[in-house]
Amino acid sequence: MDAKSRILATLHGEARDEVPWYSYTGLVPRGQVERELRNRGMALMATVLVYTAETPNVQVTRREVWEGGERFIYRTIHTPVGEATEKRRVEPGYGSEWAVEHLIRRPEDYRVIEFMIRDTHLTENYAAIRDMERDLGSDGVVMGRATRSPYQQMFIELMGIERLVLDRADGLPELESLRAAMEEQHAKIYQLAAESPAKLIWCPDNLTDWVAGGGLFESYYVPYYNRFAQMLHDAGKVLVTHMDGRLGSLVGAIGRTGIDVAEAFTPPPMGNVSVSQALAAWPKKALWINFPGAVFWQPPAEITAFTLKLLREGMPSGRFVLGVTENIPQEVRDRALLAVAEGIAAYTSMTSSA
Repeated sequence: MDAKSRILATLHGEARDEVPWYSYTGLVPRGQVERELRNRGMALMATVLVYTAETPNVQVTRREVWEGGERFIYRTIHTPVGEATEKRRVEPGYGSEWAVEHLIRRPEDYRVIEFMIRDTHLTENYAAIRDMERDLGSDGVVMGRATRSPYQQMFIELMGIERLVLDRADGLPELESLRAAMEEQHAKIYQLAAESPAKLIWCPDNLTDWVAGGGLFESYYVPYYNRFAQMLHDAGKVLVTHMDGRLGSLVGAIGRTGIDVAEAFTPPPMGNVSVSQALAAWPKKALWINFPGAVFWQPPAEITAFTLKLLREGMPSGRFVLGVTENIPQEVRDRALLAVAEGIAAYTSMTSSA
């Protein structure tokens, strides 16, 4: 089997000749170590937006600065109803940007963002998906990228957790109006996803119970996931949701959603749900884990032993894929990933001789 087939076989409960494992494209720089890892079975995982977006009545300006040795981007949204500005830090690993000052900091900022959302015209991006699938071939899997669910998008991209919690507690009407506008837009995005050539649709939610716990998850997340999972299932698609946070209080509720794959699921010591607990609670879901970043700092022998433990726990289910989905510090990256590969090789040797 090739690297792509091993991962896709997991979705269908089919036998795999070796351990399915992957890294996001861009996390492992091209070169000798990347070539060795791929020769040892590592697949690549790529995501491509299922849509392109135009905002004819919105202008966006970006300004790049260096502050204290770090790279930041200032992005300003200009609309007929006002302006909003955010400051984003550029991560040194694979260039992701994370807001340190958000677009929504005052009640009047809501109308700027809602105007932008309602002004957005979406069109399909199918040629880009086909191009990536052709380029990647059997070396990995392409997922069509959709969007974060509304509350995840709000706290990660638009306003931060403190603003979201305070405005929800105050019953700010602008917040609910924004959420409704986002759900209308997301319905269009998932329809484009359902009609796209991608078989796997990625919801990059970064789910954690620190934000989405309790009644909020039951009231908003579960209906959201179920609505769009059904839309995708009707089109023969698979919903893959990025769930890399602490999920302890959400285990039961997640099991009641139509999510097919819990992707980037992070076991202890960084997460608070074990692989065996998740597999037992979600018997109809595949578990594509994120190798916990804290373990990469350990000596290679301990990384190998930890990898072997994960595989013993997850592989017998037939629903388990090992993934590398987070930034890895450059000073330990190569030796850590090679230690993971050693653990995979040890498990393969043990099980093939059993």
